[in-house]
Amino acid sequence: MLCSPEELLQKNQALSNTWQRYQATPSFESFVELAVSINSFTEFLIDKGITALHHASHQLEQVTLALFNKDVSHPLPQAALDDLNERVLALGRMANTHATAAAGLVERRHDLQHPASHDMRVGQTWLIGHDQAVWADLQAQLGYFGMTAEFVTWEQTLPDSAEAAPLLLLDMSHLPEAEWNTRIQALRQRFSMGQLICLEVRSDFDQLQQALRGGCDSCLLEGTPPHAIIEHIMELNERHEQEAYRVLIVEDSKTASHLIRRTLEQNQIVS
Repeated sequence: MLCSPEELLQKNQALSNTWQRYQATPSFESFVELAVSINSFTEFLIDKGITALHHASHQLEQVTLALFNKDVSHPLPQAALDDLNERVLALGRMANTHATAAAGLVERRHDLQHPASHDMRVGQTWLIGHDQAVWADLQAQLGYFGMTAEFVTWEQTLPDSAEAAPLLLLDMSHLPEAEWNTRIQALRQRFSMGQLICLEVRSDFDQLQQALRGGCDSCLLEGTPPHAIIEHIMELNERHEQEAYRVLIVEDSKTASHLIRRTLEQNQIVS
């Protein structure tokens, strides 16, 4: 189940308020209330599939539970108070960052769901990879923004009913590097008008070169969060919708014309 940025911020604020109440009245009862609030927030993040925030919240919960022993009195020792305060503030900053990024994407949701008023060029979406569970969060967020991503493994083949111009998201993390070029080229030949985005690419030249030579449109480095992947998809779509520029270069020097052409291509201008 997905959550709105507002819901995430409300849940985080509830946790912050509980922590402030403990700081104001540092009793065992208010500490129990804090532990319950942290557990509630952690379970909420699990349910919503927000993995990065869940990891931080789970760590905060473990630290809090470790303070439930007979040798700990209230108020807590200053070192423990400082540690908890830093963790609560860090979790709050992460929640705000996540909510802000999601809110920026929500602003475009209306356009995605009303193609008559906004020519959405992203067609059928396919996610090709090794393990679907790894991409559950991305699939859920794509659905929230009006796109349904069907998952297939690299061992499977896309059905013949696949659209001629789909969006293909390729998880490269478990695909042998020796197969990259062949796999991407085959998909590019079959879907010449589709968009191919390689995911989980390491930041080294050889991998980037293989992916781009094979015919992918872009590469996203390993660890790129789901909201950034969706933002990239939308940016690609916006570029495709813009009216194409075509430029005629008249230049005596082949070297100069090549440099001009390369600069224009970097800005998606056909010369």
